[in-house]
Amino acid sequence: MDAHKNFAVSAVATAPSPATSGTSLVVTAAQGTRFPAVPFNATIWPTGEQPDPSNAEIVRVTAIATDTLTIARAEEGSSARTVVVGDQIAATITAKTLTDVESLDGWIDDTNATWTRTADQTFTVTGDRTAVFQKGTRLRWTQTTVKYGVVLGSSHAAGTTTVTIATNTDYVLTAAAISVNGYSYAASPQGYPAYFNFAVSWTGSGSNPAIGNGTIEGKFCIIGTMVQAWAKITIGSTTTFGSGNYSVTLPIPKHASLDALAGSCISQFVDQSGGFTLEGKWRFDGILITFTVSGATIRQAIVTPTAPVTWQTTDVFELHTIYEAA
Repeated sequence: MDAHKNFAVSAVATAPSPATSGTSLVVTAAQGTRFPAVPFNATIWPTGEQPDPSNAEIVRVTAIATDTLTIARAEEGSSARTVVVGDQIAATITAKTLTDVESLDGWIDDTNATWTRTADQTFTVTGDRTAVFQKGTRLRWTQTTVKYGVVLGSSHAAGTTTVTIATNTDYVLTAAAISVNGYSYAASPQGYPAYFNFAVSWTGSGSNPAIGNGTIEGKFCIIGTMVQAWAKITIGSTTTFGSGNYSVTLPIPKHASLDALAGSCISQFVDQSGGFTLEGKWRFDGILITFTVSGATIRQAIVTPTAPVTWQTTDVFELHTIYEAA
């Protein structure tokens, strides 16, 4: 859905060239600020007349530089007309305005903007769209199949916005053309997945373990700027344990304000042979910690192949954490 603004109206000070196909015009000096953030549709018609199909054209405004508007012509089935100095231009209510509202699926159509893939997790779009693509914004696009993502951040330079999305193993931007692109600020727009899968990196400070015939899985979601992550390691008969302190990398980097030694205390380490479960936490630096009680003292222990117990087949590490994304 496009942005809106009251009294977004002006007059054409410099007409497009050629008048029937040119793609930029200048409005009355200092009135470019009257218009909403791009992109949006506007109507152009002769001064002193009421706009109708015979004298008006709908254009798509894709960029504004002071009072200069970049436009796509003959939008929404209208016909290109000869735009002249003095014509009226306004961000009016058009059929698109109403159909955007009527869709009610939680998605804002962005197909008038071209998303260009630059890497598996980045794309670019013309203009300063950083206000649109904020951290946590949900994304939907089509490259043969429908894909989804969530924005980690965006930056603008030299007339182009670069958008970075969170890495996951479900969806990536490929070299194919992007179509049916849109975004959402809703918590659960239609079709958007409850979580994304990610590749869990389980390491040891001395040498790395190998999962073998065990299982390892991870999921995360981002709500606003907050990440909820879950990972589960189930040890198999051919799992090798490596050496040193165990770590599991967070799916999304933490915010710089968070202490690396902190972490959510909602993880469990299940010793199947011993028949007990140890509570612990997944620190923001990735280190795994268990808690044990000795009298009135609660002790923390870093998880290793042999601490706090010697891990073996069918034992489980189930990790949970909540934190602010970088």
